[in-house]
Amino acid sequence: VEDTNTKMVCTRHPDTYPLLEDLYGELLELFSTEGQAPRFFHIQHDEAHWNTRSVFGDERCPRCAATPRGQLFRDDLLWHADWLNKRGVQPICWSDRLLRGWNGRRDGVDQALVGLSEREREVLQKVLFMSWAPLGDPIENLVEQGYSLARAHTGYLDWKRAGLPAQKEVLVG
Repeated sequence: VEDTNTKMVCTRHPDTYPLLEDLYGELLELFSTEGQAPRFFHIQHDEAHWNTRSVFGDERCPRCAATPRGQLFRDDLLWHADWLNKRGVQPICWSDRLLRGWNGRRDGVDQALVGLSEREREVLQKVLFMSWAPLGDPIENLVEQGYSLARAHTGYLDWKRAGLPAQKEVLVG
């Protein structure tokens, strides 16, 4: 848990990923059918916010306060994708935090996909990103960089979803 807020998780805390490994392992086992792990696992990542940016420096989490938020997001996304890929499970992640000019602009999280190594890009290209809105142009920002994108049907902005037939060639699912 982030030092200044018990409702937040610090991805750099040494106990975070061992805890997630146990939890995710149990979930994969629980939802396995005849020894076969689920095909997909939704890892969310759309509610990643850093509320401690407004507190004084010495009250912030010492493990991550000085790290750009895009790097923290990238590291966590890579961990999730790598862990699940090794188990033959495809991670699903919301795309909006990665889109320039939209939710990704908060805290610079849209920079998470900038400057990836070849190995990092290969790991993240196995993630199925879901877009719940046309905002931020997920096709330009994700598909054109080689990432898979699915449009998710939601009640948020469905009334703005014009032009989907023209986009079907680059969308999956």
